[in-house]
Amino acid sequence: MQELAIFISLGGVILAFSIYKNQQLINSHFTHNYQKAWTILKSLMIVFFFGYMAILIFVFFGYSRMIQSFSGALFFLVTLFVYLTVRTGFNTINELHNTTVSKEYVDKVVDSMADTLIVIKVGPDLLISKVNQATLNLLDYKYDEIINQPVSNIFRSEKDLDYYLDKCNTDSWITNEDAIYFTKNEEKIPVLLSIACIKDPSGNIEELIIAAQDIKERIKSENALRKSERKYRKLSKELIESNLMKKLLLDIITHDLKNPIGIIKGFADYEKENDHDNENLQYICTASDKLLKVIDNATVISRVAAGDKIDKEDIDLTKMIRNLTTDFASQLKSVNMKLEFKIKNQIIIKANPIISEVFQNYITNAIKYSSSGGKLIINANESDSVVTFNFVDLGDTIPKKDRKNIFNRNIQLNKTP
Repeated sequence: MQELAIFISLGGVILAFSIYKNQQLINSHFTHNYQKAWTILKSLMIVFFFGYMAILIFVFFGYSRMIQSFSGALFFLVTLFVYLTVRTGFNTINELHNTTVSKEYVDKVVDSMADTLIVIKVGPDLLISKVNQATLNLLDYKYDEIINQPVSNIFRSEKDLDYYLDKCNTDSWITNEDAIYFTKNEEKIPVLLSIACIKDPSGNIEELIIAAQDIKERIKSENALRKSERKYRKLSKELIESNLMKKLLLDIITHDLKNPIGIIKGFADYEKENDHDNENLQYICTASDKLLKVIDNATVISRVAAGDKIDKEDIDLTKMIRNLTTDFASQLKSVNMKLEFKIKNQIIIKANPIISEVFQNYITNAIKYSSSGGKLIINANESDSVVTFNFVDLGDTIPKKDRKNIFNRNIQLNKTP
């Protein structure tokens, strides 16, 4: 019986220690999901403990029948305890496995992020506990070179991390904070931060999670945009000044030139009344009329360029073009060029008289760039309120390769041979 008492006593000591360790498991955050199961196991161990103590007393007093009864009951409870232990252990291990799988999945997601991610262990030194692959790529570090190193090695900001720690106590998420990361070679990289914190059950911050986006290219684009804006502001100012100069020049043309030309024409007309056959006076009058017309046209063109409305009137295009052909008769004759006017119907449109410049330019260019002995035909088609004029030059024409430049300003083509 003495040996039995010793074994029972040792079993009681082991049970007491097991109860203590079980209580530690119950109090831990890890076993929170299975706290009820572990509490039942602790209760069974307490029953075992008192059962062992009862058997020890029965052995001491020699109650063999009572020992047998208690031993049977304890055997049943032991089998129940073993079943519950195995089931609870299986569930706990299964949850641990699932947690591990989830952690591996999260690690894969974190490492596949395009933005950098740094986890900082809150403490006196603020050590880096984890980084993702994007961080290593951006800062040119290896994993072992950056882990457990102070975050101050790679992080600079106008606000120190204590500021972010204090802010995390009130805000769960901090966004759009500018900072500077330093690479292994001390190269500065501007970043835009988003910061979150992990707290323990007591509300104390355990870790800071810093996600950062490299904004170096964005800053370059913004600087280029600001530079471009300054450039175009300067160009806009120069354009305004240029337009003011053009307006001033136009004012000079319309006032300072028009008045003396009008005086010249007035004197020429006065003298012409007394000397009808004086060709020189006739040339002066004609030239004055043309110059005044040029000034008037320049005024109209400037108003069109400024977006102003211009005066319109009924214009007989047939009569206008016929008069132009008469005006160009001597020039046509000088280059031995014939002009056929094939417009028979009267064509009247609402326009400004400056439209005559269009037809005048066509005829002038035909004469200027045509070889001797050419022929120019002018005809028109009218349909659906649209009038189409055709200038057919049967002399040497502009080469095909140069025709695309006909309507470009400030382009002068070579005269055809």
